[in-house]
Amino acid sequence: MQMEEYTVQVTGMSCKSCESMVRDAVTALRGVSSVDSDAQSGEVTVRGEAGTDDRVRQAITELGYEA
Repeated sequence: MQMEEYTVQVTGMSCKSCESMVRDAVTALRGVSSVDSDAQSGEVTVRGEAGTDDRVRQAITELGYEA
């Protein structure tokens, strides 16, 4: 499967604990190879299989953030 990198803007991620929760939830998804989260910019950068972006957004939303 083709790998891609994309950035998701996340609203409400405001601290290191938030970064960690988001990173852990997204990393656990099948097809995701790596995740970088930055609360200061509100961005989550994901590397993984093409087509994972909807599941990534859903996982972030289930944590209570807007993606």
